Amino acid sequence: MIFSIDTEKLLYIMSRISQVIDRKPASPVLGNALFRAEGSTVSIRATDLNSTVIASLDCSVGEEGQATIPIERMRDIARALQNDSQTQITYDSSNQKLNISSGMTNYVLTTVSIADFPTIDFEDFVTSFEVSMSSLKRIFDKTKYAISDDESRMHLNGVYLHNQGEGDARMLTGVAIDGFQMSVVKSTMPDGADEMEGVIVSAKAVNDITRLFADKPEVTLSVNKYSIMVQSDEITYITRLIEGIYPKYEKLLPDDMNARIVVNAKTLMTAINRVSTIVSDGDCRISFELKDDNLLLSASAFGCGNSSDSIPVECNSDDLKTRFTSHSLTNVLSLIGDHEATFLFSDKDRAVMVLDNGDEHSTYIVMPSR
Repeated sequence: MIFSIDTEKLLYIMSRISQVIDRKPASPVLGNALFRAEGSTVSIRATDLNSTVIASLDCSVGEEGQATIPIERMRDIARALQNDSQTQITYDSSNQKLNISSGMTNYVLTTVSIADFPTIDFEDFVTSFEVSMSSLKRIFDKTKYAISDDESRMHLNGVYLHNQGEGDARMLTGVAIDGFQMSVVKSTMPDGADEMEGVIVSAKAVNDITRLFADKPEVTLSVNKYSIMVQSDEITYITRLIEGIYPKYEKLLPDDMNARIVVNAKTLMTAINRVSTIVSDGDCRISFELKDDNLLLSASAFGCGNSSDSIPVECNSDDLKTRFTSHSLTNVLSLIGDHEATFLFSDKDRAVMVLDNGDEHSTYIVMPSR
């Protein structure tokens, strides 16, 4: 195998692949990518057995063939070479040595046998549609904080991506629940997505997709019962879905709200950070109390003392006392940013709904701390 490729393109792809594949693979061959030079392209395939990344790049092929190349080492070599250079890769199958050269720089690597590289088969994808990457990233970014890490409830270890609503009101929706908090984020329904069955995308896949396709304006998303595939012009990512039945999350949304607080999210988060400094490590429990259109925040640390702060809010009641963990609040407030946040309460022991006044399609649920 002999081919020549732009070093900058090679670095781009190897950097993307290295973000997905485990740094400590289960076997040595999984730390390699399979390069196949054919026609005027080179295809690059890497897998950790659960997820597979396939890239296709234009190149100048001198001799068709294939070889395995260590992912991290190839990335580091491409990073060390000049971006405006050409990199030539030559593989000698007789001794399984790989030669990488650019200008006067030369590397020789030992490879693993092509026969050892795993072949992953996937079923046909039954639903396929194009979706704005900004919409998909928004759904994932605003829900992933609430993904559960409880391995005894695997069906909660990802984001539930599905269609929600009826008729013209149907929207592409992502949900994450960990038992203490929930996030529901909706986006405009892409053409062709209305037939998609609900799927549970693992936490790792959520991060992989947002990293791999961060600079792409649009991707093609395809699903079947067991897998999800995301494609751009040069990268294809396929990963297994989490199997299981997602809970009826709509039933967890509180109703009969009788108290409301409207406050700037950034102002509240700054106050929470000030009050929580009384606790040197771990999560801090923040008490809320309404008094004369002000929200009083307080915290205490055993053997250290206590802290308090007060910020003005818009409210419809002075009869409110509750408390939360600081992380459960700052997780949500950081997503709302500099917008107004509306807190809706029923009673002090029930879930609290938090709305982003700058994003009507994002809803967050936070449980008070007992």
